[in-house]
Amino acid sequence: MAREVIWPRALRVSSFNAGLVGNAGEAVSPLTGKAQTLDRSGDRWRFTLTVEDASNNASVAEQAIAEAFIASIRNKNARVWVPVPGALRGSFPASELFTNADFSNGATGWNVQEGTLTVADRVLRLTANRVSGAAPAISQAPAATQYAPLVMRGFLGARNRKGLTLGTYAGGADYSTDAQGLLKKSIFPLTTNAGAAYPAVYDGDGTVTVTGDWLECNFASLSRCALVDNGPNALPYSDQLGNAAWAKAHLTVSENAATAPDGTATADVLVEDNANAQHYIGQQGTRATAAEAIVGYGFFRRGTGARDLRLVVGNASLTDYAQAYFDLGTGAVASVGTNGAGATNARAFSVPIGAGWWFCALVANVQSSADIYLYAEMTSGGVGGYAGDGSSSIVAWRLGAARSSVPTIGAQTTASALAGGAAQPGAILNIKGLPVSTQNLACAGDWCQIGNQFFKLIAPLDSDAAGRGQLSISPNIRTPFADNEPVIFNRPMARMRLVGDVMSWSARPGTSSYQFTFEEALDG
Repeated sequence: MAREVIWPRALRVSSFNAGLVGNAGEAVSPLTGKAQTLDRSGDRWRFTLTVEDASNNASVAEQAIAEAFIASIRNKNARVWVPVPGALRGSFPASELFTNADFSNGATGWNVQEGTLTVADRVLRLTANRVSGAAPAISQAPAATQYAPLVMRGFLGARNRKGLTLGTYAGGADYSTDAQGLLKKSIFPLTTNAGAAYPAVYDGDGTVTVTGDWLECNFASLSRCALVDNGPNALPYSDQLGNAAWAKAHLTVSENAATAPDGTATADVLVEDNANAQHYIGQQGTRATAAEAIVGYGFFRRGTGARDLRLVVGNASLTDYAQAYFDLGTGAVASVGTNGAGATNARAFSVPIGAGWWFCALVANVQSSADIYLYAEMTSGGVGGYAGDGSSSIVAWRLGAARSSVPTIGAQTTASALAGGAAQPGAILNIKGLPVSTQNLACAGDWCQIGNQFFKLIAPLDSDAAGRGQLSISPNIRTPFADNEPVIFNRPMARMRLVGDVMSWSARPGTSSYQFTFEEALDG
């Protein structure tokens, strides 16, 4: 496995050169000179960073830090995390939430458990002193925006232990075992506090005596992020509401009887009967057994009459669920709430689509269960369970439910569910968890990091009223991302390797200059 190294925060960059190395195929006719080209994956970034006139006589011993960095890289087998200079031009709120995240003010702001903290060259070291079963750790508990996804990162190292548990977690035992290097963890705060955020934990399993051992944290960060949106849908037949998979009560479904938001004749008309009862459709899907956030969603508009919508999401027993009432005339969320102790933190969203259509979504945290249930009910005058007239209707399209803390774009399903959504290759990526209804959250020329891949935006990023948007990026995605992978705008980094086999530097009395040329590593 390749070794991981990170650019030292204390090492000043004098100049930075960037380039994109293309990997297109080309064939040129020797007779006519006509060229044929083929776009293929493998485009990668090349960065050259220069450190000029580094000295050990300054407040930071740059010369020693640079030479230690060179020695730690050693050769092309190392993977080097390289930050890119420059600020985000867009308005995305990606500011750092940790106090003194770069350790420029020593250990100020950091809490320590079972140990002592020291800082040298902006690297924090925890020397363990276990007197109980608790794990040595450093942490903070910063304020955060409610219902806004966060990403926590730490570049961690430790020595002399097997069975080491080292990682990042928040408010629970969620570690990365036997791991060192750059680790990340998604957090979704349900209040305005991020909770106990631990970018570094040593011996988290509590089974090893570690007094006198140590861990190092070269990099720590907690910031708001966006999330990859693969459009997960745990329910089959999203566009075929007449299918037997959808339970129906006191209404009939006319499939493909109306024009859908995408312009195709695939929307279904739901017509109530004459009963004095609830008029609804619903479907039960499956999910991993866990207490978590789920979302129910669909596209709706009024048909004949003035009927509106009640959306319910929860477990199949419907003893604990969230509900929201939507006015399909104005798109307003009339009310939102929960039933039972097992459903909390309900929030509803309505996005205008045009031609009377609304995308309606309801998110809630629900109790542990192996199922997920979506229920869409016609309402009259803001209430369900009324006497139908046999003709009033609403029109619906692409209904679904998924494991997600924020509204998702929703994938079309047929006979099978798409619990993880659909993979997104190419240069356009659907994302979610953005500030709602905002233009220019990021601008052309801004950088972002997703997983181990590094991108430059080539168009502005805007969001809709449900916090969803599209990233236009370069180069193309090499390996599609899992749903909910963090999209990082705060201090994004590229995972790179050395271009050459020889690392050298020039020296003058008292100072040295260094040049590093890296190329993006395509192995991750």
